[in-house]
Amino acid sequence: MKTAIIALNDYNQVKGGTEVFTKHLHTVFPESTIITAPQNIGQIFAKAGFQNEYRSWKAGKRFLEIDDQFDAIFRNAYAGWNIKTRSPMINIFHFTYSGFSREAMQGTKGRFQAKYISPFFEKLCLNKGVNIAVSAKVQRELKRYYKTESKVIENAVPDIFHNIPKEKAREELNIDYSGPLGIFVGRTDRTKGFDIVSKISKSIKIICVTPNRLQSTDNIIIRTNVEYEDMPKYYSAADFLIFPSRYESSGYSVMEAIKCGIPVVASKTGILEDIDAEDVGAIVEIGNEEGYMKGIENVIKTNFVPSSEIARRFSMERFKKEYMELVKEIA
Repeated sequence: MKTAIIALNDYNQVKGGTEVFTKHLHTVFPESTIITAPQNIGQIFAKAGFQNEYRSWKAGKRFLEIDDQFDAIFRNAYAGWNIKTRSPMINIFHFTYSGFSREAMQGTKGRFQAKYISPFFEKLCLNKGVNIAVSAKVQRELKRYYKTESKVIENAVPDIFHNIPKEKAREELNIDYSGPLGIFVGRTDRTKGFDIVSKISKSIKIICVTPNRLQSTDNIIIRTNVEYEDMPKYYSAADFLIFPSRYESSGYSVMEAIKCGIPVVASKTGILEDIDAEDVGAIVEIGNEEGYMKGIENVIKTNFVPSSEIARRFSMERFKKEYMELVKEIA
């Protein structure tokens, strides 16, 4: 089966959720051609705030230069928005800019771009092929903001994510600490709720796995450049995941933590809008600092363990089956 995957970045360039998805999709279709955008762009586009739109156009241009027929083309968001082809197109929506701008960008510099410009390019892709939402939340956003139907195929987590004895994990990671330990995974910005993590760290020690370069403090252990294959050790070394993000479309960190058998104390966003707190740990209304602390206290006190049924929901077997069936339907 001949497929192509179009994206802004590959996993070696940026280790974000979309890039993890591309990596997983490539395991389903190992012969697929991955086409990404060049990193360097003109200063004019960068200053105007059109870097993603320009790079998406360049990714499409690279695809068109291949001049080949595919059984299916996977397009991440609006990467390759300029593509015209007879090959079946599958548009993967990891989030919507309309939803993101409204829920997490109030008062920020890039909100105008995200609310009014980027959605235009998302809409260009919606009528070209099959639209896939990575969660029920994204499906609702596509319906609400763009009046578009979509099919939900949830993301998945590979089997390398499993529980490792806590003491062993801490020893291998050189964490010389035996008390309660939380883990935060992601960018250290307000959207991801790191301001709340910083406040919580005054009461409990937290290990922070992030691409951002920060200095460790007495209660925040910073780890950068962590390999994907080492993440199960980090989750297993912790007693809970703290994830106070103000906007998520899905939430890989949540899924990975659950697969590793640790509870999550997280915002009601992404996949957690459609999961019961009793199955994962504690789900808190966005920005409720007291709620996060109560959730942490509860999962530690009760030695909470996430539901194994929820963990199976994010299996790679299910992910592979659904995408293989989708391609067979449209090819």
